Amino acid sequence: MKLLVITRALEFNGGIGLYLKETLPILKKAGYDIKLIITSQISYDILQFFLPLNISVSVIPEIDFRNQEEPPDTLIKLVKEFNPEAAILHNFISINATIFLKKNMRVFYFYHTLNRLCPTGIGLLRVGCSSRHTLVPGLKCRINTLLNNCWDSKQGRRNLKAISPIKMSFYLQLADGHIVTSEFMKEQLIKNRIQSGTIHKIPLFPVNSPENINQYVYPPKRNKILYLGRITREKGAHLIPKILSMVKSDFEAEIIGTGYYFENLKKDIKKYNLENKIKLMGWLEDREQIYKSISESTITIIPSLWHEPFGLVGIESMQLKTPVIGFNIGGIPEYVRDGEAGFLIKYGNIKQFAEKIDSLLKNKQEAMKMGESASEFIEKRFTKEKHLKELKNIIKIEKNKVTAVIINFNGKRFLEKAIESIRDQTYKNIEIMVVDNKSIDGSVEYLQKLNGIEVKVMDDNLGIGPAVNKILPEISSEYLF
Repeated sequence: MKLLVITRALEFNGGIGLYLKETLPILKKAGYDIKLIITSQISYDILQFFLPLNISVSVIPEIDFRNQEEPPDTLIKLVKEFNPEAAILHNFISINATIFLKKNMRVFYFYHTLNRLCPTGIGLLRVGCSSRHTLVPGLKCRINTLLNNCWDSKQGRRNLKAISPIKMSFYLQLADGHIVTSEFMKEQLIKNRIQSGTIHKIPLFPVNSPENINQYVYPPKRNKILYLGRITREKGAHLIPKILSMVKSDFEAEIIGTGYYFENLKKDIKKYNLENKIKLMGWLEDREQIYKSISESTITIIPSLWHEPFGLVGIESMQLKTPVIGFNIGGIPEYVRDGEAGFLIKYGNIKQFAEKIDSLLKNKQEAMKMGESASEFIEKRFTKEKHLKELKNIIKIEKNKVTAVIINFNGKRFLEKAIESIRDQTYKNIEIMVVDNKSIDGSVEYLQKLNGIEVKVMDDNLGIGPAVNKILPEISSEYLF
């Protein structure tokens, strides 16, 4: 299968870059022919990684996609030569280019952030944001953005100018499928009038994780608190010094990351007299050093004020047996089980945040128990194998193909006419699947003699609904009858 992958930016120190670095080689090995398009400048290490794997990388500058009545000639030529069957767009927004792609292949949006649901790219930072782009809520979104300053970055202001809420509504409807990583993101799409049947939820996994997590020491040697991520206001970086100033236990903290608020964070740390307790590490290229820092920490904190679509740092920490404390918003509650793998804090309640940090610093046995529980949960529910299996099932769906499902229980005498009626349809791109609920009238033996019929035999009489649900993951057609 030929697969086109488009992303706006690609760096191996960011979530999307690490995700593609981990998944594309596996898809390639599984037989997918992949072409990667990046709309920003790329570094030599990206080319050095993908080219030996025979994954073609092309750069089409983002400016070529803006304010154009037609998609860039380079994209048209590439699609004509490569002839892909499907495209996955990672945080890439271009209405005209997407219309062109949809005419030639199936198009899937992969949601890593809220940039398709909010023109600022941050989304839901202020309480009361509708996060909907029908006409009236769309106008409300625009007004809220201007009055409440819903962004804190140049990126947000640029996105606001690039695409309006009303245009965003049209853009959302273009995709054949929407891939999200949390129930929270699925709910946001449904608010935007996206049909739930086109939304596919596949939880992420700890990307670029160590091969052997047991090689990292736990419990930690020190009362260490870790923050790992972008240093921005929407990520709650400005709250960290204030929260930690309220912690009564002795501690040390590491902040790993960079961002536009970095210099302000230095001032905040000095304001609360925490220079001797908080260490600013900048961004660490060495993953081994990051793993070590996570595993040595008693707690990883996620003080995000924006609604995290998922929060990759959380499951990375939990996998290495470090419990997580974060606000009870976005996708975070879907993996942080309150009181078992960490603590969920009422939105904006920094006093409660500090108290929960204190409780784990004072009780190492509880922290250790939570860490063990968190790691076991991640290993069961958030695996790379499960993620890729579900992703492949989504993108292999055949365009315009119909699967006609017959649920049978001792109905041998009706099967011949039922199958003939389907085969007599004028539309011919139909496959027939018969699900047999453990018939005893010879139905299965009869069906197995027929050509072109897929037979699924259940272990018991499940009834109609449960039998259909059982075989749904195996169906690769666009439509089910």
